[in-house]
Amino acid sequence: MRKKYLSTLSSLISPKRFEHSLRVEQAAIKLAKKHNLNQPAVGFAGLFHDIAKESTPADLLALGVNCNQFNECWVNYPSVWHAFVGPLVVSHVLPEVKLNYEDAIRFHTTGQKNMSVLAEIIFVADFIEPGRKHPDRSMIESVAMDHLASAVALITQKTIERLTRKNAQVHQFTLSCAEWFAQFLE
Repeated sequence: MRKKYLSTLSSLISPKRFEHSLRVEQAAIKLAKKHNLNQPAVGFAGLFHDIAKESTPADLLALGVNCNQFNECWVNYPSVWHAFVGPLVVSHVLPEVKLNYEDAIRFHTTGQKNMSVLAEIIFVADFIEPGRKHPDRSMIESVAMDHLASAVALITQKTIERLTRKNAQVHQFTLSCAEWFAQFLE
């Protein structure tokens, strides 16, 4: 089955994005082991979190995925759009998969208040995978090993700071994530 997953994913994203996805899968599995989460969905969600990252609405429509309900997100938040349509793409190309991965993929960029541990793991794994070169990566990885929710709070805080510096719009889910997870920094 893994061979099919890898083949399907590699046909939809670039080699660079594919390598990133493999690293996120490994980071997610490492976090899951540390936090005693034994779910097959962890590695799967880590692997497929960016399945739609390099796609446009037209690409997905050509593939047969109706993503029209997310057109407003494409216009207002193009950098996070892929996360919201990702579960649609996965269920279209791998309809036999019966894992609970949807929210972990959906919220891996914006976060969301009161996320499941699985969603927290994918959110954090995407930020800390070893290919990331941002200055806070190692510190947040260290925090994540001890307290996952604190790592979510820090990542969300850093994301809002970066977007604000760039005068970019911050998605409402990111703001609610920051507000909710701030309790774990106190």
